[in-house]
This record gives sequence, structure tokens and C-alpha cells, in this order.
Amino acid sequence: MIVVDLAKKRLKELRMTASGAVDAGIKIHFDEYRSYGLDPYDPKNALVFAAGPFAHPEVQGGNRGVVSFKSPMTGGFFVSSAGNLGRYISLTGDTAVTLVGRTEVPSVVAVKGDSEGTTLHVFELSDFEDVINSVFEFDAFLRKELQDVFGGTPFRAVVAGAASKNTDYGALVSVDPEMGVPDLFGRGGAGSVMVRAHNVYALVLGGDAAPAFTDPDGFKKLVENVTGEGYLQAVAKSTAKYRFSEKDGLGGTVLNWAHLRTTLPAYNWQTIYMSDADRQRLWEEKILPAVEHLRKLFKDGSIRSKTCGEKCAAVCKKMFGSKKLDYEPITALGAQLGVFEIDKISEIVHLADSLGFDAIEVGNVVAWALELRDRGMLKLDGVGKTTLKPFEVDEDVQASSVKEILTALARGSLPQLSRGIRRGANAVKPEARDIGVYMLFGSEGELVPPQYWVPGFLIPLPLYGKFMTYYGSEWLSPFDLGVKVWGRFHAELMIENAGFCRFHRKWAEGALSTAYEKYYNIKIGLEIECLAVKISQYQRAAESIAQPPESQRARDLLVAFARLHKQSDWAEKLSKDEGIKEYIQEVRRGISHARSTVLKG
Repeated sequence: MIVVDLAKKRLKELRMTASGAVDAGIKIHFDEYRSYGLDPYDPKNALVFAAGPFAHPEVQGGNRGVVSFKSPMTGGFFVSSAGNLGRYISLTGDTAVTLVGRTEVPSVVAVKGDSEGTTLHVFELSDFEDVINSVFEFDAFLRKELQDVFGGTPFRAVVAGAASKNTDYGALVSVDPEMGVPDLFGRGGAGSVMVRAHNVYALVLGGDAAPAFTDPDGFKKLVENVTGEGYLQAVAKSTAKYRFSEKDGLGGTVLNWAHLRTTLPAYNWQTIYMSDADRQRLWEEKILPAVEHLRKLFKDGSIRSKTCGEKCAAVCKKMFGSKKLDYEPITALGAQLGVFEIDKISEIVHLADSLGFDAIEVGNVVAWALELRDRGMLKLDGVGKTTLKPFEVDEDVQASSVKEILTALARGSLPQLSRGIRRGANAVKPEARDIGVYMLFGSEGELVPPQYWVPGFLIPLPLYGKFMTYYGSEWLSPFDLGVKVWGRFHAELMIENAGFCRFHRKWAEGALSTAYEKYYNIKIGLEIECLAVKISQYQRAAESIAQPPESQRARDLLVAFARLHKQSDWAEKLSKDEGIKEYIQEVRRGISHARSTVLKG
């Protein structure tokens, strides 16, 4: 592994054994730099970019890049990942590239590998034109300007935008140079850490070093033995949903709008308070027309399917012109803001991406702010007319006003919204936090959950913000939910640690256990449990343990979910503090049972 010492502008080698990308990250943070005691914007808050142990261009789904850091949002250890970046990490000649320290001036860092080793180049941002107002313009400029540095070898930039300078939820954006498809290290504020802790606005990785994993053919045969199918058949079959569903006339994650129907979160989660009749009306008047429009765009070819850059059967990236459409961004920056017209949503999402925002976080923060404005609890001077009253939104006006808010927020003009909902409430009124939905970490950390009306995303776990939980929409007893939550947490952590895309989970989960044992003599089930323990130890040391739901709306989400499933007893219990406590205790009992089963196995 290579460490980039930014203050001294030099590389140093770090030797350690790790089972994968997440394992490397927690070991560097816990053992090497002890970042649990540091402010998230301390230069020693390492940004660890790591590839998985099976990263190779011929291994489909296994080339994600994973970044680990101490999050300014949660205050604890956090991971995020982006498609095909693992390939470019491998091209540097290393399995991980870590940024530590701080450059004196805003900089661009390039790491290039070849058969002779790894070289470092650091450029002052003033060496480039002022194009950081759009991460896409910045990326295109770097691609042109750094050709000589990389000498014709492949390279890819990871770029921070204006949001990283002025908020805690700045993302890192990376455009695959071959496909032209953007992907984001979206959650947790990785971009904010790169800019505010390290003074780096872009990390560029590439070269022509050979992959560390050298047996892709053997890996494919292993998959065939485990699945009983041909390799390509197994991969294609398990990723069909993300490619295209003939039944739905849709593909990718956007088809969730069709599947969720009346349970799609909207209007800052106010749909949980709607009657069945009003939710049906919302489906018929707003959501269904949007779904039909999406179907038309798929049918006429306006939405094109691409990959993240990997040779991958999923072709999950759905591009509407130059704009990428995914379920959570279009929900957080569309339905949650009372905007359902796809053309308008795509423009809002593209602006948020170009400014370098975590789309999920900023969408929910803005939705919260708009509802506060409706209630007379927050002024947004200079922003046009808005409302989040269901069925009363003028979508043209709303979309325009939302763009104004995003631009002002990225420029630092709305500091009261720059740290999230909970901490933002401290700048408004303490009771304002009850109008938002977020998870609490320690005494100050927070993060908006993924955009699904299910209890699984409100369960305290060692890692949060991703899909490391059970998010089925059926009612389960809290004990049974706990069992399923840990089963999925364990499997999803294994997938992330291996640098695999979770869209490949149906075939990869079974194959990885065998692959780890064959290639590395690792019993990965036990290893993942140990990894979860170490992450929990870090979160405890950082005082960022995930807590039960705090805000009234988050609690109401659980109550409404119980009512939706005719669980009147639990709905009554969950409306009180003691009921929440009992529910979480039972979930934790289920988690403990599931963990003991794994350890016995």
C-alpha cells in the first residue's frame, strides 16, 4: 500500500495484511493513525482509496474502489465506493493509495504506476483554469491537461466540487474515461474531507502496472462450480433487474418508482401521514405519470444503458443525455422536494452532482428546509417561492427555487444548512429537528437514511448510510428483523470489503467464501465478524455509536409502517419512548442471535 504524504510531497510504503478494502481502511485508521481521536478535518484523517483482492478487468463486478475515512457527518469510520475505480488503483501498482497530511495550497495530486514503481505529481490548483464550479468541467480539463503526465496510459480522476468546501456532505465524483459515466463516493462527506482536511481538489490515479490478482480464469471456473452455471450466464442472470425489466419497461434502480408505488417517500417524508386514499391519489396523479414518462424514454432510446466502465453484464447506468438517473438521487432531489417531472428532476440532480453534493443528504436537507419555511420557522432570503404542501407544488417554480438553494449552499451562502438537519436545527430552533428524518451517531453525528419507508434503515449498526441492512417492505417481528438485518449486514460488508458491486450479490456472495479460502486461505465469514467488531470498537472510541431514532418524524416513520401493516399494538407501542426502546432491544436480540449463529458455523 502507498501513502501519499501531502505535506512532504513524497510517497512511502505501508506494509500490512488485510482481507480487503474495508479491512485495509479500518486498520489504517485504527492502528496506524488512531483517527478516532481526531477532528474529521485534521490532516491525519486519512483518505484510503483501496481496491478489492480480486480486482482484475476480467472479473465482472469486482473492480469497485472503496474509500475509508472519518466522516464529518457521523463522526465515525465510514466507507463509500465507486464503480471501476479499483482498476485505476491497481494501475498505480498498489492495492491502496492513502492521502495523509495537507498541501500548503489547493492542489491536484496524481499517482502513476508502471513496471518500475510508483511516482507522485502534485500540482497547485492555480496551475489549472478555474473550472471547479463544475466537477464535470474540471474532470474534462484534467483529462486534457494530464495526458503528458500519464504518457498515454489509462488514468481517472476523483474530483471534489464546491459543496466540499462549504458543507460537511461534499461527495467525490469520478467519471469513467471510457464510458463517460459519472459515479460518486456519495455518502458521509468524503469530498469535504479531501478538500478541508487535505486541501486536495482532485486525486488522479493510473498507469500501466499489472493487477495484483492474476488468475481471473481460475476465478471464473470457481464461480461456475459454485453456481452450477456458465460464468457469463450466472452474472447476466443475477443482474437482470439492473439491466432492463421487460415486465416493467424500465431498467436500473429507477424502476423502484414503479415497484414502490404508494410507499415512495415524498414531500420530506410527509407521505407517512397521508391516508391510503391520498397516497393512491399521489400515485395516480404524480408518480405513475413519471413512471410512464420513464418507460417512454427507455422505449424511444432517450435513456441509454451503460456500465460504470467495467466489462459488466449489468449495464446498470441509465443515462438521460449526459445526466445519470438513479433511484435515490431522483427521490431525494425529486419526490422529497415535491417535484415529479423527470426532466426537471434530472436537471436538479445534475446540478447537485456538478456541485459535488451527496444527493441523498442535500435533497433531504433542502426538503427539511422547505417544510420549515412553510411552518414559518426558517427564512430563505433571496430564494423564490416554495412549498412542500402535498398536491400544492408548482413544479416549475419549485425546481427553479431548489436550484437557487443548491447553488447558494455550495457557495457558502446558507451556513445554517451546511452541516445537516440535526446540527442545522441548532441554528434554527431545537424543535426543528423533529421535522427531519436522520440517524443519530454519538451526541452530534447524523446522516440521512437511504430513501425507503422501511424500519431496516433506522436500526443502529456498525456502518450506516449504505445498504448494509435488511430493507424488505414486509412487517417482521423486531427479533426476526434483527436476524435478517445482521444477515444482510454481514453479506453486504463482505461484498464491500471484496471491492464488489452489490448488484452482483446474487452470485458473488456464494462464490466469495470459496474464493477467499482458495486464494488467500481466509475463512471470510469469521473474518467479516472480526471486521465488524473492529469497526464497532473504532466507533466507540470515536464516540460515534449509532443511536435509536431521535427525531419525531423518524419515530413516526416506524409508527406509520406498523399501521400500514395493520400492527396496531406495535403502532401504539412505538409512539412512546418505552416502545421504541423495547423494539430496538428486540432487534438487537435478533442481531446477537444471528451473530452467534455465524460464529458457531
